[in-house]
Amino acid sequence: APEIAENIVVVWLGGHARHYGDNFEFNLRQDVASGRVVFGSGVPMIQLPCRGVVSQFATTRYELHTRLEGMPKHNKVCHGDLNPSNIIITEDGTPYIIDWAHATQGNASADAARTYLLFWLGGDTEGAKKYLELFCKKSNTAKQYVQKWMPIVAASQSVKGNEHERELLLSWVDVVDYE
Repeated sequence: APEIAENIVVVWLGGHARHYGDNFEFNLRQDVASGRVVFGSGVPMIQLPCRGVVSQFATTRYELHTRLEGMPKHNKVCHGDLNPSNIIITEDGTPYIIDWAHATQGNASADAARTYLLFWLGGDTEGAKKYLELFCKKSNTAKQYVQKWMPIVAASQSVKGNEHERELLLSWVDVVDYE
């Protein structure tokens, strides 16, 4: 209705910044007809690309703390620094996990989320995916449950890493919904 269109401004959170490698937009691909209505309506519109713009919006410490407090508490042994350099495989194929200096007690899914991010930061995205699938299968844990830990773990890791890692880690902090 014209009276509505004259009194609103649409803020579209979607797509990526123009310099980003692709501009695949999940919502537009899911409902092309609705996208055409909104973009063709003539109402004033502000587009805030998710990757490269909205992804830089800050999450407060309070929000992260609230997320952490809402996560289930466990008493499992966690390595704290599980990555390929801390695994030795003997000549007969037996794996040994070393360097337990960061071991702690807690939620194993948080430990798995950190390991996944360490693989990712090391450039081994396929290894990260395989690790997560194997962890979930062996522990009978839903992938979505481990993924809920990723923003919290990424925020924690972001204060330890270099500037390149920090940018990638902070892009994980605001990701809430997963597959």
